[in-house]
Amino acid sequence: MSQFNYEEVNGVQHGKGLKVVLYGQEGVGKSTLASQCPGAVFIDCEGSTTHMNVRRLPSPTCWEMLCDELKFIAENHQQKGYQSVIIDTFDWAERMAIEKICRDNSTEQKVLKGIEDFGYGKGWQYECELISKFLDLTNPLISAGVNVVILCHAITKKVTLPEETAEYDHWEMKLGSKTTNKIAPMLKEWSDMTLFLAFQTNITATDSEGKKHRATSQKRVMYATKTAWWDAKNRFGLPDKMPLDFKQIAHLFQTAEPLICADCGQEIQTVKNHAPEQIATITEKKYGRKLCWDCAVKAKEMNQNATAS
Repeated sequence: MSQFNYEEVNGVQHGKGLKVVLYGQEGVGKSTLASQCPGAVFIDCEGSTTHMNVRRLPSPTCWEMLCDELKFIAENHQQKGYQSVIIDTFDWAERMAIEKICRDNSTEQKVLKGIEDFGYGKGWQYECELISKFLDLTNPLISAGVNVVILCHAITKKVTLPEETAEYDHWEMKLGSKTTNKIAPMLKEWSDMTLFLAFQTNITATDSEGKKHRATSQKRVMYATKTAWWDAKNRFGLPDKMPLDFKQIAHLFQTAEPLICADCGQEIQTVKNHAPEQIATITEKKYGRKLCWDCAVKAKEMNQNATAS
């Protein structure tokens, strides 16, 4: 008899967190889009959310702190009401990874100041292994139903196809010039969905012959399908191009059953940055049942009146 269980499971499996990569041009709205994920908490590696009304952990100062914050979220997500962890951005996190690699491999005789100091591409391989272990740290979160959303800046690079001589611009994640061939594909393979966020500029002709043109308008869009000009993927049958609006992907995050208040029967909603899971956990511990915010206030008043009388 085999020691493993091979009983098959049919249908869509619910209760797992989503693995998402959002990358795009500066200022396009990566952080704003990610902030609308349910129960979002940011690990702000570059300090870009200081003017946003979001929940965040302290900005990590080293790679070890970044990994430790992921473990903290995995251990405390129910109590804190964390449903989505946002890493903003991964190209800044990569800097800390390279710093750690150089620090760990330096000696008194030779201090490594950069990843190229290893020679023969060894430093890039070390980083690939380190990033792989980092992605393994997301497994407990995903299994617990917590979404992991990785943000990254975008950069254009010149690409030439084997059968062509002309070059064209290709958008990809802004990671180290040599690690892009390893780290970026690793993130895409890890993800359930990699979306490219961009500005789309509309051009119109300004003369009767159509030789002169000018930009007339600009809108923000996101791409969910790979083309020759950018990297993207999704496993959910999303349209190739969508408006940059969380409503376009919100249904993907609705995998859990809504939490219902035991007193009024209404769905427990987010209030004052407190996620429904957090409110339900606190009220169940304090009053012995899951309550919405309003009913929790009433329960508190009733307890105070009973104590006073």
